[in-house]
Amino acid sequence: MASYLQFCFIILLCGKDSPSATSISLQQQTLPVSGEDFTIECRYPPSSYPRSAQWRHEDIQVASQSCTSTSSCTTTIHNPTKYKLKGNDHSSSLTIINLTAGDNGRYACDFINKSGIWSADETIQVLDPVPPSRVFVSDTQSVWQYSNNANISVTPGLPYNIICGANTARPAVVLEWLIPEDVAVVHQDQSDDIRDGSYISRKSLTVSPSREDHGKILICIASHPELQKNIRRSISLNVHVLPTSVLLFLTGGNQSQSTVLYVQEDSPTSITCKSIGSFPATELLLALVGDSYRTRIHANSSSNMSVLDGILFDTEITIAIRPDAANHGMNIVCSSHMEDAFFLKVLTARLVVYGLPVDVTISFPGDMFEGAETNITCRAPNGYPAPLIHWYIGSRNLTDNSSLETSLNAADRYDAESTLTFIPTRFDHRKRLLCQALQPNTTSTAVSKNNSTVLNISSQHRGAMSVMKQ
Repeated sequence: MASYLQFCFIILLCGKDSPSATSISLQQQTLPVSGEDFTIECRYPPSSYPRSAQWRHEDIQVASQSCTSTSSCTTTIHNPTKYKLKGNDHSSSLTIINLTAGDNGRYACDFINKSGIWSADETIQVLDPVPPSRVFVSDTQSVWQYSNNANISVTPGLPYNIICGANTARPAVVLEWLIPEDVAVVHQDQSDDIRDGSYISRKSLTVSPSREDHGKILICIASHPELQKNIRRSISLNVHVLPTSVLLFLTGGNQSQSTVLYVQEDSPTSITCKSIGSFPATELLLALVGDSYRTRIHANSSSNMSVLDGILFDTEITIAIRPDAANHGMNIVCSSHMEDAFFLKVLTARLVVYGLPVDVTISFPGDMFEGAETNITCRAPNGYPAPLIHWYIGSRNLTDNSSLETSLNAADRYDAESTLTFIPTRFDHRKRLLCQALQPNTTSTAVSKNNSTVLNISSQHRGAMSVMKQ
């Protein structure tokens, strides 16, 4: 038994030369329940021969054992139908057979050797038998108590501990597992703990399921003298095969897990989340997550027989979006799970939205004069990646005469500013100045955004003329 009550009462009755370390104690490892056998153990330190242990009930001797050597002992039991006695060099055990109310009272053990006599006693109160208040099945993984005929979700090849238990019974309930022959299990010994004058009993087993064990039934049988019939609790093995992988990727591209999805602004885009090789089919959900909100994206998922195994499922869900600059830096989140939340995995991929700047503007420091050096600025905010800015007057490329500065803004996109330095001539008058912001590293047809103005160049002697912007 896993626990016991221990009582120790030491009385030195006689002997002048007794060792100071000598003491005896009474120990009971079970509860004294009416109709059951009950054992009290008297423990003492090994000592020299001769020695003896004598048992008394209400000061009436009921049994004794005297030994002159290890192999020479004499046992006396006054009522062999009521008592049994066992002993060794360090203990003597008295068993009371078929407890009744007449067995109540004080029991004493007297240990005697050449140094003296030591005694310990305890009062026994016989208890009435009580049936279990509850019989249940649980597991050590979740500590969840399952209802009768419930399913327990397990994974092939992974050991799973299942417990059958019974609460508050006297005497202890006898628990037994009934298992199909082809299910691989390891049985554990039953434990019976004493708590508040009754037993809490547990009997565990470790099952190592295979895929073929899906749907098989395990039964726990609880028997007790106070039950008219045995109590049975059954559970079914719900064998889950976890997916070999769950992937999040751009539809039509390489089917591998991506943590960053590069998409083009305002371009129809499909994103797929896929689970490979599971049983039952994996459930998939997709959501768009920003800094302050989460939006589920509704789409239907589909499941088909896995290409890896004909009894497993491949499941995928695909969404279509048309991303804009506001989606840049957001996350596409795929949540994959199986029934009963037995399996849960969350994949996240960051959206990187390629896009041209929101606008392109040209600004002048003042009037333009023939032969006078002039700086013209072009600004292209909120592009990704950092825009490139080219300058043209007619078909003449002036980009080499310009500078370019880019900076990352709060939206994690780029603002670009280019300054063109040139000396206008009379041949530039009425020609078109073009500022062109290009999106680098893209195969999209939307590769540039432009702004242009017609140059009005004033001669130095004619005074300033206004710049007409178109």
